[in-house]
Amino acid sequence: MIQIRYRKLSSGMYSAFLDVYHEGQRKYDFLKIQVTKDYQKEKRIAKEDAEKMKLISSIKAKREIEIIQSPIGILPTRKLNTDNFLTYYRHIIKTQKGNHDSYVRAGNHFRDFVNTEYFPFKSLNEHLIIEFQHYLKAKSTLGHTSIYMYLQRIQIVIRHAIRDKIIHINPFDYINKKDRIARTVPDISHLDIEDITALWDSFDSINCHKHIQYGFLFSCFTGLRVSDIRLIKWSNITAERIEYIPYKTRKIKGLHYVPLSKEAKNIIEIMKEDQSEVNDYVFHGITNRGHSSINSSIRLWAAKAGIKKRVHFHVARHTFATMLLTYGTDLYTVSKLLGHSDIKMTERYGKVIDRRRDEAVLNLPEIPSNNQPKSTMQMRWGDFA
Repeated sequence: MIQIRYRKLSSGMYSAFLDVYHEGQRKYDFLKIQVTKDYQKEKRIAKEDAEKMKLISSIKAKREIEIIQSPIGILPTRKLNTDNFLTYYRHIIKTQKGNHDSYVRAGNHFRDFVNTEYFPFKSLNEHLIIEFQHYLKAKSTLGHTSIYMYLQRIQIVIRHAIRDKIIHINPFDYINKKDRIARTVPDISHLDIEDITALWDSFDSINCHKHIQYGFLFSCFTGLRVSDIRLIKWSNITAERIEYIPYKTRKIKGLHYVPLSKEAKNIIEIMKEDQSEVNDYVFHGITNRGHSSINSSIRLWAAKAGIKKRVHFHVARHTFATMLLTYGTDLYTVSKLLGHSDIKMTERYGKVIDRRRDEAVLNLPEIPSNNQPKSTMQMRWGDFA
């Protein structure tokens, strides 16, 4: 289970460490104890190493007892010098790129749920996760999507713990499918031409950086994400199209381009008048602004325009897709313009259009008249009268 091994140092001394192998997992526990010989090869212990070897043997025995007595799936760890899940959680989320706020909120909810700052890994199990789900559901301020996201954040950190060999069982894997919070596809909020016109008409009604407003409208006619609007440069824009590497897929995809519509070109001409000589970014006024700040301004603007829909920056991308489909663009072309790797990602916009068509037919007005022809059923029954 555990072997004492030695690594020779440049000083000529040997650093002792434990080679721990248990249920297919191997880890090394460096003891920071130096001896004069490699006692895997030398059987006679030098006098000056006698006390050190007793200490090493004592630590080895203690580690073996920890493994034998620990719950199934738990390996003792010295990597973070802690078995506190909350401490480990805070350590891991510092390394996560993007969505840091959601990791913090998920961790805060979990800490409030367990009501302690010390929560050992051995207490993690599927029953606790199910109780945590119920705890989140009971919060009136949290929607289904938020609850699913927070549970995913917790599970991601648990997977890190498995990779770090702190535990080797994921409690989420033992939750019955019927008891799990399933991921749902949220309704796609988008704007109609009337909504965009209302935004133009109320452009100067709020105290907002104009680059946020122009950037949002530009996205409505190009489908660019806010991460790309913030970073787009004049060098990316030609007379007829915009060429750029999407920030979100930059590691797996290359150059992407979108033709510029008349409205998009008009916005570009407006931005040229505000072009900064020392800044190559088109919408340089929002380059260093956070997403929450941008979305707050957009929500205020939409409210002033009388738009009742839930509006945030990504709604502009949804608007671009639904407008293309509304005006007859095929699904494959829309998929390419959005930069989707799978057309299934684009099909949800087609469902929005289908729903709008159904609603349009159902909302056709009835014509009140005494001269309406009888229904087919009425006519048939009349024949037998």
